[in-house]
Amino acid sequence: KDHLWILAQMLRLALPVLIVVTLLRDSLALAWVDVEQLVEERGGHMNVRLKRTEVEGHGLVATTDLDIGDTLLEIPRDLYMSPTFPKARREESSIVGGPSRFPDLKRALQHFRLGKSLLDVYHLAIRLLALLDDEASILYPWLRTLPGNPQDSPQFPITWSDRHIGLLQRVSVAVGNQLWDAKRAHQAAFRQGVGEAMRRVVPAERNTEEWWLWAVAVVQSQVTHIQDLVQQVYEDGALRMVAVLDKFNHRG
Repeated sequence: KDHLWILAQMLRLALPVLIVVTLLRDSLALAWVDVEQLVEERGGHMNVRLKRTEVEGHGLVATTDLDIGDTLLEIPRDLYMSPTFPKARREESSIVGGPSRFPDLKRALQHFRLGKSLLDVYHLAIRLLALLDDEASILYPWLRTLPGNPQDSPQFPITWSDRHIGLLQRVSVAVGNQLWDAKRAHQAAFRQGVGEAMRRVVPAERNTEEWWLWAVAVVQSQVTHIQDLVQQVYEDGALRMVAVLDKFNHRG
């Protein structure tokens, strides 16, 4: 009886995903046209197109037959989102106040002893929240294609309510405990440094624990699979979110 109840609750969690996918299908397709135009205008090239499959969701497919050595994507560097402030990007400098205003979480969270990868994720999450609604940002067309918001993103477990995580824990103790630990760690970072540090650059309505968890989840899901590529391109080894590339492996 308990197992049937848990199954019913998990099905309830799945329903919002189906509804959101249906509602956003057309708007995402329209937003993608703007992304293609942006890449071409900045000197890049895309040999891929966004496509939705019934099983895997949205992902990139080649627009032509490919041979060994063919280039799928050429993404201009100014369409990369960096965890450090890009001084050359004047548009972003005017939006978030310039390098002097962007928070240094290494100092704000020094008592957490965070590794470089997680610091990169946190800095990217702040930049994401700072630019998410700003139509003046060069990244805005691409940011519109990122998944959902805290209310419509049940695919990100760390945004689940404590009750829903508890249900998962009853099915798998190990997975549930891991999720608890991750959510609690990100919440602690927000409460003990991040929330205050990003007040200067993030709109007040986005500077909430709920939006923080969403931003961290988006960044972690969008950058981890390109980490090796990024580390080959940049000597500093920093994680970066790259427009269009985040849609590979049906991550979008």
